[in-house]
Amino acid sequence: MQLRIIENDDFIALSKPFDARTNKVSDGQAGFVEFLSEKLAKSLFVVHQLDRGTSGLVLFAKTQSAHRQACLWFENHTIQKKYRSLTSNPEKKEIVPGQSFQWHSKILRCKRRAYDSERGKNALTFARCLSVGETI
Repeated sequence: MQLRIIENDDFIALSKPFDARTNKVSDGQAGFVEFLSEKLAKSLFVVHQLDRGTSGLVLFAKTQSAHRQACLWFENHTIQKKYRSLTSNPEKKEIVPGQSFQWHSKILRCKRRAYDSERGKNALTFARCLSVGETI
């Protein structure tokens, strides 16, 4: 698997594998950023995280000033994360490629998971069917 996706003087975007933590946690186990910093022999700054059970592109800054700039992009919603997922259609509704959906929920984040809960923060999810395939 190719980890390095794109790189410039300020940033590097890398593909985080499933089941890797983005950074070190209290148990001392190294995370993805520590592994990469050692392999690349340079300090990297985490701009955003993906959950341990999520694979995908993670943006790292190479300098503290680039890190501050990128964090503001997320804070000001200039940049956003997008997720793709593989799911089934348990209700057996007719779904066609290109069809869009959106739904509101309240997400409560816990140590390892996020749950739909009345005590959670408001979240708006947008989804679009990319393709329809065989049932897995």
